[in-house]
Amino acid sequence: MHQQDNNKRSSSAKAPVSSAKRQQIAGGKGQRKIDLFFKKPSQPTTHTTTTTTTTTLSVQSQVVTTATNDITIKDNNNKENTDASTTPPPLHEQVVNANEDTPAPTATPEAEASQAAPTPFFETSMYTDQVHHMLTTVLDGEAFLFTASDLDRFEHFKKLPLEPQHLFVRLWMRKQRRWLRVNKLDYSSNIRDIHQAATELAKCDMVHTFGYDDVDGASVLDWPDILNLLTVDELKDFATCYQCQPTDRKMRSDYVDALTVARQQTSESLSLNGLARIDRFMDKAKEILGPCILLDESYDTVFHRLNIVYYRLSDPTESNSMRTAILAKLSRQRYPDYIYCRTANVWTSKEELDHYEKAFRLQYEFETKMESIPFERRKQQQQIKDSDDSTGDKDVRLMERELWMECWLMCENIIGVWEDLLQQRPSNKDDMGAEHRGYYMRRFEAGYIYTHMLEHGTKALGKLQEYSLEALVLQKLIDQRIYRMGKRGKWYDRLALIQATYLKDIPERQRKKMALQTCISGIQDPRVHQTHLTTLQRRIHRLERDLCIPKREQHDFSYLSLKKPSEKTIHGERISDTITGKKSSWRGDDGAEISVEEVAIQYYNKQGYQGLHAENGVVTMLFMLLFWDIIFSPIPGAFETPYQTAPLDLRSDAFYVERIGMINERLAQIGQEDSSHYLDIIKQVDDEHRPLQTLCAGVNWNYEQTHLLEVAECIGPQPLAALCRLLAEEFGHRQGGMPDLCCWNYSEKQCLFVEVKGPGDKLSETQKIWLDTLTNMGIPAEVCYVKIWMGEDELLNNE
Repeated sequence: MHQQDNNKRSSSAKAPVSSAKRQQIAGGKGQRKIDLFFKKPSQPTTHTTTTTTTTTLSVQSQVVTTATNDITIKDNNNKENTDASTTPPPLHEQVVNANEDTPAPTATPEAEASQAAPTPFFETSMYTDQVHHMLTTVLDGEAFLFTASDLDRFEHFKKLPLEPQHLFVRLWMRKQRRWLRVNKLDYSSNIRDIHQAATELAKCDMVHTFGYDDVDGASVLDWPDILNLLTVDELKDFATCYQCQPTDRKMRSDYVDALTVARQQTSESLSLNGLARIDRFMDKAKEILGPCILLDESYDTVFHRLNIVYYRLSDPTESNSMRTAILAKLSRQRYPDYIYCRTANVWTSKEELDHYEKAFRLQYEFETKMESIPFERRKQQQQIKDSDDSTGDKDVRLMERELWMECWLMCENIIGVWEDLLQQRPSNKDDMGAEHRGYYMRRFEAGYIYTHMLEHGTKALGKLQEYSLEALVLQKLIDQRIYRMGKRGKWYDRLALIQATYLKDIPERQRKKMALQTCISGIQDPRVHQTHLTTLQRRIHRLERDLCIPKREQHDFSYLSLKKPSEKTIHGERISDTITGKKSSWRGDDGAEISVEEVAIQYYNKQGYQGLHAENGVVTMLFMLLFWDIIFSPIPGAFETPYQTAPLDLRSDAFYVERIGMINERLAQIGQEDSSHYLDIIKQVDDEHRPLQTLCAGVNWNYEQTHLLEVAECIGPQPLAALCRLLAEEFGHRQGGMPDLCCWNYSEKQCLFVEVKGPGDKLSETQKIWLDTLTNMGIPAEVCYVKIWMGEDELLNNE
């Protein structure tokens, strides 16, 4: 049984709204903070973070109690954070990053005398202990995933003395494998002599070193490495000595460019004085740098593979896994109680893991590039704005097109490998049971990652207006019936749109016939979910009308049409300009700036309702609390690690199938008309886990227990049971489109879900389906249109 503690829960929700206090809760759609697993390009940042905590740690059968210690994490040299930014150090360790932009202030004797006692020394490190635990666990049942050379590297690590082990782990945990200045590293809480530890690692070929005369085969730092290691102040001094100050800005990159150009020009002159000048400069730079260290690439790779296998990583953008384990050990995070059992067939061979690891790294690079495009566009637009360049817009479009092209080329290079993987699979049929393991386990296959990349690659093709190629890729995605089955409806719809609209080299009538056949294939595909069927049906109706197909031969979907939801219109004062893609601002009753959803909440407050801007947050949390014991029941293959917030199959069809008996029994208990047993379940689970802030998918402890109980009671037993059945069967498909507001009047026992639309907003298909679904379940739902109040303008015009 696994149990962890947590004292914080990241969430996008806001505080509840009442007539006295008006704040917004936004559940279910939070900004995802990305703490990437793989090393990413350096970002110019400089900040200091301080954490203060008191903990009791168990170290080698002894209990070590640390007083309140401060952990200072410094990020300098305009590079990314130290390893602590990827995995924060335990509360008894102090980490100071290398490469400071500004020198630390010199301490006076009085200040030194007043300083606190030196940092306590600990023989063991929680990071090193966790790595040993990972080695023991993985090699116990999955050693076949590593080569003999990999296993030898693990043995070399385990035979090291403790302090070199600590240094190795801290180097490996950094986001980016790069040269580091040893004198700037401060791991004094675990390493007495960092130079001795570095020398031990170098003798075992686990690191490369520079500046240690007693180490054979010491590496040589080249010019770019030297410049990257120098601080900003050091770069300024050298630029002054070298007489190559930047002409425009004074950023770090400008000094690097100026020094690089000056050195290149001096080298090309072939002057003895010039070459001697370069040598003196290099010697001076190396003298300032002192000893440097770089983790060996082979060791870095094999330990990252260990990390993937141990934590079952399936998303390169997941929060750092080592951080998760350390926080759990420090009782900073608590995970649900469940029995986890590692299965040895997640990857059946080393070759399969090789493909997966390669795809995993490629996906990280691809998503990093995709996410950088808006940033680069804004950056260049700002530069153009500052320079008043009249041709700047064209340059921005060219730059953006180049980035989209780079993204697509990454996808194009994997198409052949992806097709080979599909052919090599035991079966390309839609048979969920053919592999003796759940469909949800396919996320650990390289083919799944490549399918995900190609799906997003079609977006790049759309931006490049390469519609013929996009249609070809979409057809390939539809033809395979193995990965990402829930996206098939979206693929059909996009392909039909391209065929009907953008393939200009094909006659119009032929294009529309192609699109019609695509839509018909989509509605006949049993894997296409209801949320996409209505879109395809509506497109079929339009195409048949455009093709002048006789009425008697047209498809009739009238029996499947969604009911028009109830509508309500209110007015408010808008105080922001209309900007596409930016949320509007409105004036509240007290004059404060609020969102359009808060305008609606104020209106419903006056009607006697309390309101939460929760979207799917409240409903999902009620489901998770009501089925907590069932969700975390021991199902083979559902729990692979002790750090899961949900079973692996929660978002697949297998979740309901594997637990159908338990789920149906709980639904019957909830649906009993004269019973309040379901309220007792909610309260009992909430009372048990709220004080611990247990991490669980779909659970947001910012919602008050009183509000949850009142909403559940206002929904009613039978409608709540119907809603829970829907989530149990289709949890993965029902996470979007839920109405914005959850409003309830407890005195009247009424619950109302409201979708809020500002000027120009329209209902999406998923929102229409949710409104129709709630209404059919007997749960009131409506659309609230917020219009701009124009009354004063009309009065002035009339005058």
